Amino acid sequence: MGEPLVSVVTVCYNGEKSIKRVLDSVLCQKFDNFEYIIKDGGSTDRTKEIIEGYKRKFKKRGIPLTYVSKKDEGIYDAMNKAVSLCRGEWVQFMNADDRFYNSYVLSNVFSGKDYEGADILYGDALEQEFGQYYYYPKRMGEIESRMPFSHQSSFVRRRVLEKYPFNISYKIGADYDFLLTAYKEGLSFQDVNTIVSVVAKEGVSTVNLYDTFVESMEIRKRHGIFLMTNKEYKRVLIFVRLKQIGMDYFPKWLKFCIRKVQRIMRGQQRQVKKKRDGKKTLFCRKIEEAGSILYRRLLFPFVRIGIEKRRKSVMRQGSYINGGTVLKGRNYIGKNTYLSNVEMGFGSYISDKGILKNTKIGKYTSIGPEVQTILGRHPSHTFAAVHPAFFSKGTDLGFAYSKETVFQEFDYIDKEKNIQVLIGNDVWIGSGAKILQGVTIGDGAIIGAGSLVTKDVPPYEVYGGIPAKKIKDRFGDREKEGLKRLQWWNKGEPWILAHVKEFKDVKELLLKNGQ
Repeated sequence: MGEPLVSVVTVCYNGEKSIKRVLDSVLCQKFDNFEYIIKDGGSTDRTKEIIEGYKRKFKKRGIPLTYVSKKDEGIYDAMNKAVSLCRGEWVQFMNADDRFYNSYVLSNVFSGKDYEGADILYGDALEQEFGQYYYYPKRMGEIESRMPFSHQSSFVRRRVLEKYPFNISYKIGADYDFLLTAYKEGLSFQDVNTIVSVVAKEGVSTVNLYDTFVESMEIRKRHGIFLMTNKEYKRVLIFVRLKQIGMDYFPKWLKFCIRKVQRIMRGQQRQVKKKRDGKKTLFCRKIEEAGSILYRRLLFPFVRIGIEKRRKSVMRQGSYINGGTVLKGRNYIGKNTYLSNVEMGFGSYISDKGILKNTKIGKYTSIGPEVQTILGRHPSHTFAAVHPAFFSKGTDLGFAYSKETVFQEFDYIDKEKNIQVLIGNDVWIGSGAKILQGVTIGDGAIIGAGSLVTKDVPPYEVYGGIPAKKIKDRFGDREKEGLKRLQWWNKGEPWILAHVKEFKDVKELLLKNGQ
């Protein structure tokens, strides 16, 4: 499988303070089959001098570097002009103030991967603000009401950018307009499940809160999704003006506190930076426990109302999700269900009394009642004792005999995001099933009621029993391969509504969609 040529693009203007950071992050990529395009708007500072100094480094690495410095009509005009210089199959925009997350981003996305049928790839981004790092919450299911992901974490086929160039009449939100256009046209979006970029929160759309809001409303209205009455719009405008005054004139410490509260309300409070290790006193633990109980019983019922409204979801009585949990839209959480650090894809649901932790769930997945993920393991041979105090220094039990961890209790599919179980798209999991850590359940799989899943389940296969074993295939090889290529769950609701009658017959669905 040949690796596709990727075009990385940076547009800049007077970026001498930050341009080195993005240049270094591009230069250190371990992936070899990419080119770098820099479109400068005619900088008058040292930007050109700095870039010229890097040309030799890029040549030594064997990375083609194209640098053009010429006046343009703004960011999006520069991006359109940069696309005309690109030769790659995929195009990625990395702003001058931002950078790749690490040296392996392009390798993680493209090495050994096949994205046949996908038009736009998107990953995760970290937002850097006030010296702290937060995950940018991807919410593809909410594209009609907000930016679904950071554009610095996306890769778009060049032919798509050539067909749908950025609308330069928009000065702040043309990237959002582009994504809405792609969504309405039924283009395929695919999550690459990796952190792509670190985004500085001092950009144009961050500072100009008022202008950003007004323009985003204009864009949504143009696409037929303006959801506010004039009265609601005027009321929100007043609130946004007040926020803009705060960002312009409040002292830094106060802005930090306000942003902290905003991130908590968005479920974005989880910092990526590693926290210090340290033992908590009994008093601190009791205070935390008391605060947690008060929050769940007194405050969370009101928080739940806000979550249901923003995510267009339903959360039944007694259900609870922690701050690390993200609902992508149109989700259902049954009675007395507990979710901790769970990403639930658009349209997925879980029934009553479920307990899921550290789990990523795809789109349109159906999970029955009393389903659990089981995390952690104990040594079963060689070790004389199974108690964690003998093999782990980091127990939550209040004591440990071992001064180092000599047995790994936990398996991770994605350690950076603390994901231990991965459940694909269009999966059905029966009542009472239990899933061990480290397990991946493929797209379209079915898990029988009461099963214990101890190993990976391939796509479109039916598993059941204790331990779960293969019972049969859902479809023949031809249908399975066609569904894998089609990836209908990434098409968006407009496409699904146009083809919903075909879903009653898998062969008809594939035939009418060229599979």
